[in-house]
Amino acid sequence: MSVASAPPADSIRALEHDHAQLTLHVLQIGALIAEIERGELTHPAAELGDRLVLLRDDLFLHFVREEEGLFPLLHRVAPDLAQPVADLIAMHDEICGAVARMVHLVGTTPHLPVLVPVFRRFEAAYAKHAAVELELLQRIGARLTVAQRRELHDWIRGL
Repeated sequence: MSVASAPPADSIRALEHDHAQLTLHVLQIGALIAEIERGELTHPAAELGDRLVLLRDDLFLHFVREEEGLFPLLHRVAPDLAQPVADLIAMHDEICGAVARMVHLVGTTPHLPVLVPVFRRFEAAYAKHAAVELELLQRIGARLTVAQRRELHDWIRGL
């Protein structure tokens, strides 16, 4: 992910860019899930497992950047955004649970179709989360000062 290399003025844009990469992961996994649904999985289950692990790791890092960097900053400088932040944290928990479950399932069950409903719930939760987060990032983009953006950048650079 690219947040660590973004200049301070672009920290918000870098968080948005994280979602572009995450969405690409989701689309690639979705293509494999569609093959499972059609009974035509041409890729080995190990590839699906590898992609799920990559998605999990990138999602967890992105959520850490937000929950330990962005959200505390917003709590301090934009307390009026407490509810959208709380909503996003709840969505993070739902998404993390679904991804962890899929990683476990692909590694322990020979019946990959059990992944399909879990992925579909994850996919819906992820789409909702992405929309809510984008709206929040757009709202704060003009509100954060250069110093606040630098503070955010400096914090997430260490992750």
